[in-house]
Amino acid sequence: MKKRRYFLTDFVRIFLMALLCFFLLAGCKPTPDDPPDDSDDPDPAQNGSVTPRDQTLLYLGENGRFSYRIVTTPAVQYDASMRILSLISEWKRNGFSGAQRADEAAAESTETEIVVGTGSTRAGCYIDAHTLGRDGWRVSVVGDRILIVGGSDAATARALDAFAQALVYSEGRDMITLPRNYTASYVPTYPLSDIRAGGVSLRDCTILTNMQDQEIYFSAIDFQNKVYTLTGIWIPMQALTEPADHPIYFRNTPDAGDTGFRAVITEEYMAVESAYSNMFRACYDKFAQNFFAGADVISHSVGYLHTERANVLYYSDFGAVGDGIANDYRAICQTHEVANRGGQPVRADAGKTYYIGPQDGNVACIRTNVDWGDAVFIVDDSVIDVEQRSSPIFIVDRNYRVEKLTAEKLEGFTLRKGQSNIGMTFDYESLLVLNWSGHKVYVRYGINENQGSNQKEVLLVDRNGHVDPTTPIIWDYDGMDSIEIYRIDERPLTISGGNFITYANAAPRRYTYYDRGIRVRRSNTVLTGIRHEVQREGNTGAPYRGFFYAENCNNVLFENLVMTGHKTYQLLTDTRNSMGTYDTGSGNANNVTWKGCTQTNNISDKTYWGVHASNFCKNLTMRDCVLSRFDAHQGMFNASVINTTLGQYLNCIGGGLLYCENVTRIGSYFIQLRGDYGSTWEGDVQLINCTLSASTTGNCYLFSGSYVAGWDFGYECFLPQNITVEAFRFQNAGSGRLNVFWSVPADAATDPVNPYRMPQTIRFRNMSRLPLAPNESAFSGVQVIVE
Repeated sequence: MKKRRYFLTDFVRIFLMALLCFFLLAGCKPTPDDPPDDSDDPDPAQNGSVTPRDQTLLYLGENGRFSYRIVTTPAVQYDASMRILSLISEWKRNGFSGAQRADEAAAESTETEIVVGTGSTRAGCYIDAHTLGRDGWRVSVVGDRILIVGGSDAATARALDAFAQALVYSEGRDMITLPRNYTASYVPTYPLSDIRAGGVSLRDCTILTNMQDQEIYFSAIDFQNKVYTLTGIWIPMQALTEPADHPIYFRNTPDAGDTGFRAVITEEYMAVESAYSNMFRACYDKFAQNFFAGADVISHSVGYLHTERANVLYYSDFGAVGDGIANDYRAICQTHEVANRGGQPVRADAGKTYYIGPQDGNVACIRTNVDWGDAVFIVDDSVIDVEQRSSPIFIVDRNYRVEKLTAEKLEGFTLRKGQSNIGMTFDYESLLVLNWSGHKVYVRYGINENQGSNQKEVLLVDRNGHVDPTTPIIWDYDGMDSIEIYRIDERPLTISGGNFITYANAAPRRYTYYDRGIRVRRSNTVLTGIRHEVQREGNTGAPYRGFFYAENCNNVLFENLVMTGHKTYQLLTDTRNSMGTYDTGSGNANNVTWKGCTQTNNISDKTYWGVHASNFCKNLTMRDCVLSRFDAHQGMFNASVINTTLGQYLNCIGGGLLYCENVTRIGSYFIQLRGDYGSTWEGDVQLINCTLSASTTGNCYLFSGSYVAGWDFGYECFLPQNITVEAFRFQNAGSGRLNVFWSVPADAATDPVNPYRMPQTIRFRNMSRLPLAPNESAFSGVQVIVE
């Protein structure tokens, strides 16, 4: 508002009026003969002049004080509110005080109000602003009250601008006025005159929707606004449960057609519905493009049907290019994020190549079934800094939070080896990970010597705390640092297909393990038919923990995987030490199976490291595989290797039953009991119809290892206690003989620090007796049975 808009006009008018009064007063000056004035009227010269108010005007402010209050209805939002505050600020700059704004709900009704909004409950002032259309507005005077209303925030703001321009500020008399008969309005025109569904105009319809579901609710609002913008028709909106004569349903329902999203028009209603609310808005946007296409009058008849795919999500739905160049990882993450909310399976687009470079803090979390088909994924580790190496590409995750009992809650809690119930109850079957720092186990010996690991293991327990017999407690616990509780997922999840190519890292040869692969943290999960290759290995590189890895979970199947052995590198600081780098593995897991798995390179070529390793696991199985290695590092309880060929190692440390059937080992020994962990197996071993194929001309062994005197591994060391060897076949290139064990010192059983428990029985079936060891006298107490 311009402060001096009427300054010149008022000045001229006041000057002329003063001049006229001067002449009138001069001509009418009383004479001495005139009678005295007996009137009771005040003397203007003594008491000043009183100018009567112009009844054609509203006086909004006088004498520096603004007397009207601006009252806003709840519909006035940010844009219009800013115009109001700006207007009040302008009056303040002009010297007026008292200008204020109040919400209608909190302000007492008075006649001297400026009511701003799409509708007001003030008597005689209500106008349904939606009848004005989105861009329409009106300013009118009702009695002494001023009503300013628009069909939208922007329209209300334009109405405020018109109102401000109509105000008259008289500086000489210090007043703000508005003509009492003032009215102003804008009536817009619209691209469409009507939209009809099944012969019914949308002006006669009501939207019924779920207002608690944002995807659905915002889609309904968008539909309402599009109709309003195109036609000026405002469709009222109600909750799904309310009645309406001509309803337009926006809803989530399991019966939404084969594709999971549809828009239909019947004789009774129109419905926009989906079985997956997480994709409602994306599918709705495509539907809206179809529904609102037309000119003048849009009319869709009964039988109208529009469908969109909502039941399966593709990476391309979220912007993945798939050209092998653009980094598609963000789109991949977003696809799984949305799928996890709605429960849809995810599929890769056929024939596409997805490039995965730096992750920038993102991780693709999988909680639904996935089919990667024939798609190729290039995992470029050559561009990944060591600091970024430990984030997997995919995490197959659980749908619940992990519970953890801390040392404070476990004060005084103890467990004993073989205890059948842990004394706790649960709401569900669970996998427990026990951890106690009070005792160290697997204290490693040799060039990788260390101080060992906290005593820990996994237990499978039911709701009543009963320990599953396949996962017995194998240690005594005189204390407990923590117990992690992982609920067993009841619904199986399957991830299939896909060809992954890792461009190997070129980091320095240190133990900075890379985890850029698929990490399974969910029970009851199957990974099947996935191929992983490693390319571009150079003269240096850091090791890998495993592209396919299971941890803190129960019942995982790796099926028909094609893996690759990584190039063997020597440690940068100690070239005697070859770094372990794997393509698959498991940790703190139970019942993990590798079935039908193979690898791309020669399984006996030791220039490539073996593909498998595990730590703190129970019940591992390798079946129908042709691989370089099966390797239990820090303990394993119960293992089965069946119908499998191993080219480098069958390494085992731990206890329980080690069962091998139809296994072919290529090498000079069948099973290696790892010397760096005490060559221990506290349990039984069964070798059924197995073969040792050796190229050496020297002696070979069923069990190889090494005894270390005077070293405390954190536990008592055992040779397998009961061994069954049935129909074993031995193939070698020379005259070397096959022994059951390597040379074990005769005094190993009496070593004061590391006493060695010798076997109890060895049973030979369908074969001749084998010599027990080169120094067979050391095994004089073993019972040998030939059947």
